Amino acid sequence: MRQADRESGPAVAWRRISVAAWVALATHLLAGMALVILLRDGLDTNPDVASRLAYIAGHRAAWIGGWLAWHAASLSIVIFVVVASFAARSGVQPVLGRIAVACVICAFAMDLSGQTLFIGLLPSDAAPLADADSILRIHRIAALLSGYAGNGLYTLAPLLVAAMLWPASGAIMRIAGATIAVSGASLSVASLVRSAGGMYWSNAVLLPAILVWLACTALLARRSAEAAPS
Repeated sequence: MRQADRESGPAVAWRRISVAAWVALATHLLAGMALVILLRDGLDTNPDVASRLAYIAGHRAAWIGGWLAWHAASLSIVIFVVVASFAARSGVQPVLGRIAVACVICAFAMDLSGQTLFIGLLPSDAAPLADADSILRIHRIAALLSGYAGNGLYTLAPLLVAAMLWPASGAIMRIAGATIAVSGASLSVASLVRSAGGMYWSNAVLLPAILVWLACTALLARRSAEAAPS
């Protein structure tokens, strides 16, 4: 009989959470690198508008590739939250799981809409810099969809998962979860009020906190799977 067949339902559920958390960690690490290397010079954190638009026009492949990396990160967090919510049926609060899934699906829709604007419209429209005002309006709409609405809901969904896992969480995992709450909310507010400094520093804190929390979640889930009754 295969190992998966011998394992109990809770053990399988915890193992799936562990795998989903590691995948989400890897994709967010990749997306974070893309943010720093490929996207930074074309975002609101670059205060020089002409330089920002010139970068987007002159680096289309890098710009699109960077957002595709964020596509993968967004999808991975959706899968992670869905997997965790299904595991809620094995003992933790199922209502929180359902709310988390609703939040993350709405977040994905908002985020994907914003990223689609970034990918589909900005690279082709950024070249004629004479129409900079129109381009910046598109940029603003995309930033609100992704950075404000999408990020706000993305922040809420993992927090609901963190609440489900709170009794079993260690100190580092709880601190990372609290940091996600504060920095994620700060990023949404900074995106709304168009604060370049706020967006920069919120991201600088949020991404490492997400990576730490996902790593702690993956390790916790693996230990829980090993401790689950056969």
